[in-house]
Amino acid sequence: MAFGKSDSGKIATVIVNTVIGTDVRIKNGEISGDGDMVIAGKVEGNIIITGSLVVEGTGSISGDVTASTVSVSGTVKGNINAGFSNIEIYPNGSVFGDIVCSALRVDDGGCFEGSCKVTRTTANMPMISGEGKLSITPGDPLIMMPGEEDL
Repeated sequence: MAFGKSDSGKIATVIVNTVIGTDVRIKNGEISGDGDMVIAGKVEGNIIITGSLVVEGTGSISGDVTASTVSVSGTVKGNINAGFSNIEIYPNGSVFGDIVCSALRVDDGGCFEGSCKVTRTTANMPMISGEGKLSITPGDPLIMMPGEEDL
């Protein structure tokens, strides 16, 4: 199955490994696995996958979610952990729970109630050059560890 839109509005092709259809209801279960997943039905339980998760407008999850990226057009009642990846909440999408991600996007009409912890990737941290010098440009975050005050 292919789905999705790119930032330019053009249709993007994504291979989906698992689809929970609109007529499917999973109750008191945990879903885990590798690959991408689309939820168009109802899931009561936790979801732990290595790929991307898309919650369609007809989809709902009551449980915690761990996935590489999460896109929500339906409803999630539970915590979402996307680690160093993104979470997107589209118009009419709702998330009620705490979020961990590197970037959060909530479109007009989207709803988010909870707390958000933004993680950092090594791509947006100051780098130490091969000569052992710290290279910092204006605006870079600077984090000092205890005992490094003498740097």
